[in-house]
Amino acid sequence: MQVQVEYKNDYGDVMETLVLKRVPRAKLKELLTLVERLTAVFLINNGSMGDILSDDNNWNLMKQVARIIPVVGNDKPGFDIDKLQDDYEQLCYLFFCAANLANDENYKDSLISQLHGANAEANVKKGFQIVEKMREKEIEEKIEEIKEAAEVVEAA
Repeated sequence: MQVQVEYKNDYGDVMETLVLKRVPRAKLKELLTLVERLTAVFLINNGSMGDILSDDNNWNLMKQVARIIPVVGNDKPGFDIDKLQDDYEQLCYLFFCAANLANDENYKDSLISQLHGANAEANVKKGFQIVEKMREKEIEEKIEEIKEAAEVVEAA
């Protein structure tokens, strides 16, 4: 499998094409962990690229992934996702989902996940687990807020 990144100009013309390689085995665990987190981001935001990309934490997570992926012909790993910031479709395919969900209801793992042999179903399950843990934490925080408010009322 070959995964390409295309840097385009304002008119959509391809100015440069990069070919991504698999990360070395020593970096694979780190990459797969980041991919699981990105899957959770995708699920939390219901696949809304606008919501995903508007959050700096998500953008920084994507940059972490981009920094460790080797590129054919480059001595150092990494590619610049800032050059892709307006290409939502390519960002979605690379980092989140390789299917256009508006036209294809079958979830397909991101191109980066596919390149590294990640299991789409397992990623989605782990993504849901991450989402569930985040929601549990939010609920616990709300319960604590309510308890603290109740204590203030009782004290008054």
